[in-house]
Amino acid sequence: MMSFLSQHWAAMSAPDKATYEAAAEAKQISPFNEYVSANLLRWQQNGTPTEEWPAPEAATPLTLTSMVLTGFEGYATAVLTPSAGTDIGGFIVYRALAEITAPNWAQVVAVIEADGANAVTFTDSPLEAETYHYRAQAFCDDGIAGTVIADDTVVVT
Repeated sequence: MMSFLSQHWAAMSAPDKATYEAAAEAKQISPFNEYVSANLLRWQQNGTPTEEWPAPEAATPLTLTSMVLTGFEGYATAVLTPSAGTDIGGFIVYRALAEITAPNWAQVVAVIEADGANAVTFTDSPLEAETYHYRAQAFCDDGIAGTVIADDTVVVT
């Protein structure tokens, strides 16, 4: 999540960054540190990152059109295709050795930036030879998480 937040901050607009200034000033920290702090707190409470503070949570949640898994020797790939939408922030990818019935942040293996128009390929490695279960979901820039795509499996050799 730290990597995602750092990269996402760099791409955010100046007006969105400015929404973190008042809270940052009150704590005597930088707006970037406030952005990271606020979004890590949201993450620990099973929320998703938001570009604006406070999180407007007003967008229509986006969904994934598909997740195509392919297993290889020592790794797996997941091709994630989003539903149309311009306010998508990214994808959350969950992985476990057993069926994922209730995804949680402890199962997260990646948080990936996405633009809402293009499929994204995620490579999960290194992996032992095993059958892995994956789920994924899209989230909007304003902190709304979409529906989690159904559990699917892939065999890594």
